Amino acid sequence: MIIKLTSLLLLIILITLIYIIIYYSFKEINPLTCKCFDINYTNNLFNKKIIKKLFDDNFCNDIINEGEEYANKYNWSTDRHDDYPTTDNEINSNWKIFDKTKEIIYNKLFPKIEELFNVDKDNILVKEVFLVKYDMNNQKSLDYHIDGSQFSFVITLNEEFEEGGTKFFSEGKTYKLNKGDCLIFNGKNKHCGVKITSGTRYILTGFLDYVEYDFCTNYNDILKDLTLYILMFIAIFLLIIKEST
Repeated sequence: MIIKLTSLLLLIILITLIYIIIYYSFKEINPLTCKCFDINYTNNLFNKKIIKKLFDDNFCNDIINEGEEYANKYNWSTDRHDDYPTTDNEINSNWKIFDKTKEIIYNKLFPKIEELFNVDKDNILVKEVFLVKYDMNNQKSLDYHIDGSQFSFVITLNEEFEEGGTKFFSEGKTYKLNKGDCLIFNGKNKHCGVKITSGTRYILTGFLDYVEYDFCTNYNDILKDLTLYILMFIAIFLLIIKEST
């Protein structure tokens, strides 16, 4: 019994040393990887903030109008995202509203994310920004999911609909914004688009990453693999102990 306890204690010490070595190896290679852990494995995962009137009413209308004009010409996309697609179109430099949208995101939204998640705004980059449409004849909602981004935002562009909103699995609260308001949150915080019951809901959604595209996602995958290997090592170690007694 004493031998088993001693072996188990040595195993725990060994695992702890492995974690410490790998953690500080990552820190030595790139100190920014430590921030990934802070963003996704602490209460920062659940941080969110509403920015009132990030867009004025006229600009909201401009986005909707140009979006419908674009869709009339090229149609709405329904398969841009593999797992949880929305009825949307990505905004690119050919859109008239592109420059103003970009300016507001970089000058007004990035500083808020910097403050909320304690990251350097110079390390934030835009992955994609797209106009989403929910209506009674097509897509009305979006199931619970996590985004393919480190940070996300949703801007409400109109109010001519019933119900709707963004709901987070961790708290069960639905966030319904006024026209022009923006909700920023961690993209890894599980959420859904609540079903509308009438009207048409337009939102501008943005996916943002940290340092580089999928930087923290790749770091998280390494941590998951490491955890799996350690659990396998523990299982084999315990099996050896059992067979030797």
